[in-house]
Amino acid sequence: PTAAAKPTEAAKPVEAKPAVQATEPAKPAAARGGGTFKLPVNANITPWPPIGAVQNLMVNKTVFSQLVKYNKTDFTPTADLAETWSAAPDGLSWTFNLRKGVTWHDGRPFTADDVKFTLELYKDPKVNSILRSGLAPIDRIETPDPNTVVVGTSEKFSSLPELLCYLCFMLPKHLLDGQDLSKPPDEFINKPIGTGAFKFVEHVRGDHFTVAANESFYFGKPMLEGVIYKVIPDVNTTVAQVRTGELDIAFIGVSALDALKGANNVRIDEANQMDMRHIGGNYKHPRVGKWFSDPRVRHAVSYAIDRKQIMEAVTDNRAYPIVGPIPPFLSTWVNKNLQPWEHDPEKARSLLREVGFKPGSGGILELDGEPFRFTMSSDKGQPDREQTGLIVQQNLKDVGVDVQLELLDFNSYMGKWRSSREFEAVNWYYVTPSTPDLTAYWSSGGSTNEWGYSNPEVDKLFQEARTVFEQDKRKAVYDKVQELLHQDQPVAFLYTPKELRAINARIKGFPSLGYRDALQWMHEVSVE
Repeated sequence: PTAAAKPTEAAKPVEAKPAVQATEPAKPAAARGGGTFKLPVNANITPWPPIGAVQNLMVNKTVFSQLVKYNKTDFTPTADLAETWSAAPDGLSWTFNLRKGVTWHDGRPFTADDVKFTLELYKDPKVNSILRSGLAPIDRIETPDPNTVVVGTSEKFSSLPELLCYLCFMLPKHLLDGQDLSKPPDEFINKPIGTGAFKFVEHVRGDHFTVAANESFYFGKPMLEGVIYKVIPDVNTTVAQVRTGELDIAFIGVSALDALKGANNVRIDEANQMDMRHIGGNYKHPRVGKWFSDPRVRHAVSYAIDRKQIMEAVTDNRAYPIVGPIPPFLSTWVNKNLQPWEHDPEKARSLLREVGFKPGSGGILELDGEPFRFTMSSDKGQPDREQTGLIVQQNLKDVGVDVQLELLDFNSYMGKWRSSREFEAVNWYYVTPSTPDLTAYWSSGGSTNEWGYSNPEVDKLFQEARTVFEQDKRKAVYDKVQELLHQDQPVAFLYTPKELRAINARIKGFPSLGYRDALQWMHEVSVE
């Protein structure tokens, strides 16, 4: 393998003065712990749960609640708004018993009608929620009383509780019923109302989003007075502010570690996270789709990429190599018989010759007179993805493929990737539920299958696995799914990074989960 690229220059502290002073949440009476927790987001916030952008879900995790959520120490479902749940003997329905006495932030009671409204909203094709295809088997929702919800399914649906842990935030029927929800409702996103541990205070677009402790929270009043989400697109500024104490946490790459040396007020933590890094092409793109739809081309791309070089240069080997969409730390589900694709440029060249590519001008391969050239998009301001892009660009150049790198601001990138799907290829990541039921990602027409991958056998196996409740039998089916995905290489699976976070030493109780899940436990975090 070629020598690992040198890490990018460490982020340097810079002075950053906020354009608007964030309003500190009012201190609740008899607060336990107290203090305000400040954390960064990299783009403007739209607190509308059907939209899955990371900066939105970070806010949603504190303002809204779910029926069930991930356990604080692992990735198994635990109680949230539902205290207990069980499957019917025939496997065709689940009953959720709701926590009593829960209220929305405006004082209205939370009831089974809200659950029914929310699940039907997420299934509505006009809303285009990221959960839509994952929840497709739900065919009826009954509310026999205000504290009971029966979710009926067209087939056995063993993975439903696991999927409900993933971004399925409950929404208030009394505020949203009857509105056109095919787009975020202005009034609601300007003053979101949830049942979560923190209540909306103010939102200054482009600057900050502030929430305050919900004194009526069903798990008890939070220890924090509030949370301020600061919009900071630049990672160098983020690192500088966690060093100076203007932020309490920063989610960093290894390139930022040098900038934090000697910062005695900051500790570096690691956590496992559901974060799958990959390089993926658009099968349905009018120009490049013909290439990425051919498995030989995808195999060639996978052989060309030097994953060891990327993991060493980008993460300092603080990462797990992956063979597919399930990371190794989900040991219950990962197929341990599979190995990551090896770096073999000669196999890549051989496969491309088999497809019909021939040497062209400047060493770039051509097929029918067209150079094998495509644009690989990502979001700017992320050193790990920028460096991965440079390594992949060189790896593919070595086998005759010309990759043009495109860095976009986050919202522009999301529009190109998720909304219009006009991308040619992406250097990206995706965050999944901690379940092997990844129907939404890898089934034909899945709501988060942006690349357009389709394999009827994979579709069939996903459906079969949902009908199986015995874990060992489910595992056997999902092993076959992983074998097919490993064989097909719908995207080039790279690695799962360990989450590195720089945390102010005054912060206590931040969970060991990745931050996307840890934020649902913010009511237990305190500031000394």
